[in-house]
Parts: sequence; structure tokens; C-alpha cells
Amino acid sequence: MPSRITRGEVMVGSLTVGSNTLTGTEFAALDGITAGTVLADKAAIVDANKDIGDFRNLDVTNLDAGLSGTAGTVDVFPATALKGKLIVSATDNTGNTNVTLTNAAHGQATVVTLPDVGLATSYILQSTAAVTAAEANVLDGATAGTQVASKVVVADANVNIGVVKATALHIGATGSEIQVNATPAEINNAADVSARTQELTVTGAVTAGVQSVELNHATVVVAATIASAVNHPGLFVVKDTSATGTVAHTLTLTAGTWNGTATIATLNARDEALFVYFDSAGRGQVIANIGAVVLS
Repeated sequence: MPSRITRGEVMVGSLTVGSNTLTGTEFAALDGITAGTVLADKAAIVDANKDIGDFRNLDVTNLDAGLSGTAGTVDVFPATALKGKLIVSATDNTGNTNVTLTNAAHGQATVVTLPDVGLATSYILQSTAAVTAAEANVLDGATAGTQVASKVVVADANVNIGVVKATALHIGATGSEIQVNATPAEINNAADVSARTQELTVTGAVTAGVQSVELNHATVVVAATIASAVNHPGLFVVKDTSATGTVAHTLTLTAGTWNGTATIATLNARDEALFVYFDSAGRGQVIANIGAVVLS
């Protein structure tokens, strides 16, 4: 349109300054702007403090918060008012180096959540190798001092751990461990004194590992048997503990001997007893024969 000047106003279709031409639409983007405030369809101009707010969506290739020597933060607000915010900030590095947060290639959409650990200060686990979710999950639900299925085992404040199940036990200094080859039954027999003694009031077999046998019945013969003297190495005792009577109780070795030849010990009076030492081959050596225990 043609130029017109009225009472100090200049009306032109466009304005050319040097090689730049501004149209009326472009001038409208300047009309009504407020420094420091973003307005729809208006130019954005910072205020005297170099501040401006509030953009709705802002796309950038690189975003710098602050500058060298001046700390900056990125503040992210939640959907609900007065519910705090997430602040991303940086602290001084030892040298002029950068810390980069990046992601590995994901095969799906992933939401990463920072759990509330109930502490004013906490730390994120770091590793020189990639830690999978399955590997991290073995920590979740672990209880100090208690063994939990499929979880790591953590000692409590007294360096104690509850029930532990193992397929093998090795004891010793690092690099010099010795495997314990004894069976659980053998370990129990060695540790439990009560398990070393067996009383028989009827005919039956003596349990492997037992070191003391009591034959006890006043009127009925107790015919006890031992499968192999090898299962009872060391000092072994058999005693007649019947309150009364002279019934001839017997203890027969299916394998092994009492004294190199005899395999049957007969006890027919209260308090008769036989003390024998069995070697690793099951060959016995009588230490003491109390009363008149008959060997045959």
C-alpha cells in the first residue's frame, strides 16, 4: 500500500533498512511483547537479568545449563502443583573432564525409576561391566543374616548367617582349602554325643557310626547285628544294661572281628561289657572284658 504520514504516525506496507525488509506481519511479532515473558505469536526477549519464562515446548540440539565457572541446573516439575521438582545439576570434577549420561540400545520402551530409599543422600550403584536386571534382582529382598532363595547371602551385624545349604564344604585359608568329605550323617554322629549311643530292647541292627551299644531286656534275647565294623572305627563299647535276668544277648559282626577271629559277643548278665578298638579295616582289639563276655 502507499506510504502515509498522519500526526506523527508512519504507515507503510513494509520497511527496508539496508538490505533487510520487514513486513507488517513481522512487525506484529514485536508489538505488545514483554521482556522476560513468552507470549504466543510474539518475539521472545530476555529481561534485564537475562531471564525468560515460560516456554511450553523447546527443541534444541545442545542445551547448556550455566557456563564454565557458573553453576546451572535443569528443573523438571511434576504434573501436580507444589509437589517439588527434579533437579539435574553438576558438581566440580577433579579436572576439566565431562561426565556423560547415556543409554545402551534398548529393544523396547523403558521407564527408569529412582526409588525412594528414605535417605537425604543416596548413591546409584556403578559397575565396570553391564549389570542385568536379573543380576540386580538378587539384591532385592535379601535379608541380612538370613538365607533367602535366589537372593544374595549377607551377614548380619554380628557377621552371622542363618541356615545355609551347600553341596560341598571347604575349610581353610584362601588357596589352601580342604574339602570336608564326611557325610552329613557322619558329621552329625561326630557332633551329637547322643547319636553315638544306641539302646536295643529287641533284635535289630546297630546304626553306622554308633560307638556305644546297650542291650536291654530282662527276659527276651536281643540279637543285635553290625553290618561292618569299618563303620564304627575307634573305641567301641557294648554293654548289657538289663535290670535283671541272665538272658544271653548277642552282638554279631557281619563283617570284621572282635579280636581277629571272633565275630559274636555274648552277654548274659547285667553290667557285662566289652571294650574294643576297631581299626580302619574293621579288625578289633579287645581293650577290656568286664564280667565274662563270651567271644565266638
